[in-house]
Amino acid sequence: MPTITGHLSFTAIGDTGHPTPCVHIRGTSEICMLQKRDLLDVVLPYTENSKVGSFVREYFANFVIGISGMFCVIANLQRHASGEYFFGHLYLVPLRKNRSQIRSLRRDLSNCRHYSDGFQSIRDKALAEGKKLCVCSADVELHRNGKAQIKLDEPKGLGERNADSTLLETLIANQFFYFLKDVSHVHQHHDPKQDAITEVTEIDTSNKHQWIAETQRSLYREVIRYKRFRNEKSLFRAAGILAYAKSFERCHAKDLPMAEKFNTDELEKSLSVSREELQHVDQKKIAELDAMRNWFFALFGFVISASFLTRLSENGGEVNVHKSLIGTTKFVAENPVPVICLLFVASYVSSFLTHRRDPASIDLIRSILRWMQGFRLRWFICANVLLTTVFTLIFYFLLLKQFF
Repeated sequence: MPTITGHLSFTAIGDTGHPTPCVHIRGTSEICMLQKRDLLDVVLPYTENSKVGSFVREYFANFVIGISGMFCVIANLQRHASGEYFFGHLYLVPLRKNRSQIRSLRRDLSNCRHYSDGFQSIRDKALAEGKKLCVCSADVELHRNGKAQIKLDEPKGLGERNADSTLLETLIANQFFYFLKDVSHVHQHHDPKQDAITEVTEIDTSNKHQWIAETQRSLYREVIRYKRFRNEKSLFRAAGILAYAKSFERCHAKDLPMAEKFNTDELEKSLSVSREELQHVDQKKIAELDAMRNWFFALFGFVISASFLTRLSENGGEVNVHKSLIGTTKFVAENPVPVICLLFVASYVSSFLTHRRDPASIDLIRSILRWMQGFRLRWFICANVLLTTVFTLIFYFLLLKQFF
């Protein structure tokens, strides 16, 4: 868990509202937590940013696909005597058949505000419920410098070990890792819903520092990925993650015998130049669009003025107005709704061109991209679907004309 300062604030562990509020109670050197987590990866448009949308997505998955993504994590962490790390146990509990037990435990944790209010009995209840209801659990260590160690217990119901069970264990370990990241620090410089910049690395006994190299590469890979988007928002995120990478190297790379060297100063200057270049280009676009907008409204005002002139006369003679102005005025007067819609669309498009609005903030666009990522040969599949649709329509109309 890279941090800017190189140290996690242990007193802030559990004080988080992402992805849902974490209910917790602290002892003198111990903390017990419970957090609901939606691990469903089914994609539905407009269901990401609200409780109603989350319910609809879960309902869809339950009755259409037959799966559930609602889980909660029960955690109990104790501070080591040295004060440099927490150790304890995590339990992943499905909510679908255990809602009453989780609701009761959540209520007990919410009502217990102080160590003297029965912390030990509530902690024992949480551990007992977690052990009884969980589908998997893990022993964890969370060090002040951000290093987390996760040792999975044998997941239930996996049977004989194979490639699929190994992949499942990695996914479970990552979910525990994401939970620790969410409850121990505030996400900055990136969307917290997309916090997969760093993942767990399986411990290699022959190379115990492999996780350092993997984390370092992941951070710089993310910096380069954001840098390639070539928009101001992504460049700011790239600069923030670069700061994380430099802090991580200062804390951990010294332990790596053959640490990779990255030209961070040059990369930082490149990001700065890219931001300045984008700002310059954006200013030119804004100036051009402002000029076009001023010209449009000036022309529109001229058309309105001309429409009034058509009703006026001087010395008994009518004013000769060009037919195009009369036609334009007549079209606007007879079709006010389409004209208003056209102006709205033009304004909406200009908001993207001037970067006042980000396409990535639209749920539908993000959902379409996530759907497309589900296809390994997505462009080939889309091309086939498009061609099939076109030929189907052609044959339909040909047959329709022939038989009817």
